[in-house]
Amino acid sequence: MPNINEFINKKNAEVLHSSELERVDGIKPCSKCENNAEYALWDPRDMILSWKCSEGHDNQFKVN
Repeated sequence: MPNINEFINKKNAEVLHSSELERVDGIKPCSKCENNAEYALWDPRDMILSWKCSEGHDNQFKVN
């Protein structure tokens, strides 16, 4: 049965989804500058590894 909160209040669904992310420690390089991120977040539902460098650039890698 679908979760009714996904239809009524999408923002709450996004908050619930963000609590499912797993933190992966380790240095990740930025694709837009020379800085690194200290950790990444793994999304097992969408199979995406994402991180943000110290300059604020968003990076992600999707596993097919």
